Amino acid sequence: MSDFIENSDRCVIDFDDLQMRGVSCEFLTRISEVFVEEVTSQILVLETALEQQNFTELQKAGHTIKGIASNIAAYRLSDSARIIEEVGLSKKINIAISEVPILKMEFENAVSALSKFCN
Repeated sequence: MSDFIENSDRCVIDFDDLQMRGVSCEFLTRISEVFVEEVTSQILVLETALEQQNFTELQKAGHTIKGIASNIAAYRLSDSARIIEEVGLSKKINIAISEVPILKMEFENAVSALSKFCN
């Protein structure tokens, strides 16, 4: 099932990984809705935390997105969320400022890949 969308050296969604885990397209379609809702909500939390320089909330939102993304094999999104999670711990706001747009782009790429794969 090498129908993954690649951009850089890691794929947006690793559909081979999902297939090895026994995830069907039907199930992936159902959980995609939850993925979109949850990550969208957490991005709003990230943006608010960034504006307020609330590093605890930044770390929590990054951690949450990292887990959600890993569950559907959106590893580039997960990597970006991990960076934001670490920023919450290190309090290096400039890194978060530059990483949040990357995370949002990776989220859009993941949503696009899911819709192309399951339709």
